[in-house]
Amino acid sequence: MISLLKNRSAVFECAASILISVHALALAQPISQHPSNPHYFLFRGKPTILITSAEHYGAVLNLDFDYRKYLDALAAGGANYTRIYTGAFFEPQHKNHKIFNINDSLGVADGRHCLPWGRSSEPGYTKGGNKFDLDRWNPEFFRRLKDYVGYAGSKGIVVEAALYNAQKPSSWSFHPLNIANNVNDVGNVGFADFQAIQEPKLLKYQDAYVRKIVQELNEFDNVIIEIIDEPTIGKSYAGTTGERATAWISHMIDTVIDTEASLPKRHLIAQQVEGGGKPAEGGGKYGAVDFSANARVPVIVGQYIWQNDNQVGAMKLLDRRYDLGKVIELNETQVYPTGYGKGDLVGASRVEAWEFVVGGGGAFNQLNGLYTAGNEDASGTGNDVILRQLKLLREFMYSFDFVRMRRD
Repeated sequence: MISLLKNRSAVFECAASILISVHALALAQPISQHPSNPHYFLFRGKPTILITSAEHYGAVLNLDFDYRKYLDALAAGGANYTRIYTGAFFEPQHKNHKIFNINDSLGVADGRHCLPWGRSSEPGYTKGGNKFDLDRWNPEFFRRLKDYVGYAGSKGIVVEAALYNAQKPSSWSFHPLNIANNVNDVGNVGFADFQAIQEPKLLKYQDAYVRKIVQELNEFDNVIIEIIDEPTIGKSYAGTTGERATAWISHMIDTVIDTEASLPKRHLIAQQVEGGGKPAEGGGKYGAVDFSANARVPVIVGQYIWQNDNQVGAMKLLDRRYDLGKVIELNETQVYPTGYGKGDLVGASRVEAWEFVVGGGGAFNQLNGLYTAGNEDASGTGNDVILRQLKLLREFMYSFDFVRMRRD
């Protein structure tokens, strides 16, 4: 009888412990800036640097991509960070097959995309099937989104959710917010006007999309919200001017903040810096987008190391924005392995990661073309070598009190 009581007591204690753990997780505050050094993160009570080599952002919206297999591979390799697009941008299938792979996750096959908006009963969507009804949401997308973020969280992986990306003529042609693809008479603008406050009806639906994503992700502690990736990048992209893009981004920042004002959690907002305005500063012809000094944006984003097209590289931001006291993030590098040229590709990859992180960076995301639909863990590609090198960097940084680091 005593043994039985002891066993029952142990069961009750275990059950209570599980309930407390689940409750604690539900109440956990989202990843934030570290109070002692805002160049780094505080995540689940511990100083944190985010380091990864990640897929091309299509994990949730591509039905052919087994995202759990991918996240398992990241966790096994010691990575603690990844990025996704949340449905407002994807590319034609095989568009980037020479850079990434024939099965790049963001190049979604026709009929295999899973997007936030529901379908209507009217045929005629550019990519097949019925047009979209922007007044309806797609439950399957939000199930995948929440399962992805929740599973990542169980592995200790932080997800940066990029709400938007600058449109291309090709991507805009099959976007649900393009007037040709919806039954709501919304989006009668050119691709370069998508991220500009020009059509009130379009802005209304853009706001609704942002609010919905923010609401669905609010419960999670492992989320950073980025407003838009590559807002003014040139060539085949939108080419929206810095002035117009800045006004639109500012509006979207307010939409995120206003939405979370009535919700339990407040998440970090990230925004990429592009341009510079002056040729001597590396500015592109579309002008500058720079929220690095804006109090609403605690995470400053750069892509590549120094300068590429209209991008402002993250090493340049370390050099010129560090004194603002914010997290500086390198969220995209040359695509591994195709972007690294010839020779020691792993060595080239390793050097940029060490230079940036030891130099004071708080988040490093190497863009990796080895993760594909059908081979989501990049098995047999040598990707384990890349992850092992980044794990060594993380272990080195965590071997001392990096929060006490200050720029010399």
